[in-house]
Amino acid sequence: MNKKVLLLCAFVVTFLFASNTSAVDNALGFKGGIGMSTLYGDGADLIDLTPIVGFTGGAFYELSVAKSFSIQIEALFSMRGSKIEGSGGDLGDDLGDDWGDDWGDDWGDDWGDDYSTTSRYNYLEIPVLLNLKIPTMGNVTPYFYSGISLGVFLFGKAETDGLSFDIDDGVSTVDLLIPVGAGLQINAGPGKFVMDARFSLGLLDTDDSDSDPVKNMQLFSFMVGYAFQF
Repeated sequence: MNKKVLLLCAFVVTFLFASNTSAVDNALGFKGGIGMSTLYGDGADLIDLTPIVGFTGGAFYELSVAKSFSIQIEALFSMRGSKIEGSGGDLGDDLGDDWGDDWGDDWGDDWGDDYSTTSRYNYLEIPVLLNLKIPTMGNVTPYFYSGISLGVFLFGKAETDGLSFDIDDGVSTVDLLIPVGAGLQINAGPGKFVMDARFSLGLLDTDDSDSDPVKNMQLFSFMVGYAFQF
């Protein structure tokens, strides 16, 4: 009797799972858009930071787990950066109060009286996301997602006082981010249009040097694209 009950339960579970996933398709697509990034950290309130806007986009694969859940793997080219400007002397005084007088004075002397530096970093990002879809009766499906993203530094440049130079040295080769976002999927033709907005918080230092008090990156991005379902 117990074996029959177990077999019946196994059959019901298998039937429910199959019926839940039979109408669910995997998807392969491309998307692109803009990202706005800047630095954050312990010394961010002591300097004038301006976000940098750049391109972000690439390919993604969505693996359906159930009607309301899917795992999404992406490969994105991401342009990041930040602009730092202000007075080196004032910054040195502020940093001296928080980080020590000698250290702050040295940092202010290195930057001079007035400074303006724009740094641009280019990364290959590989996010792994868990999507939670909200079922609807129409062709539009909203969803929310979060996960983890690995960033691999490719190349970068910095501009200061009219000079441009590579910043490949001194930049951490790997970054780790926590992305959180929401989007819409709109069924159209053999696939679906996708739109999503996300915020990503960097967990690792982008700068290997000990002289920069602001090292972590935060990003906001908006992308649109199309995915073929199969």
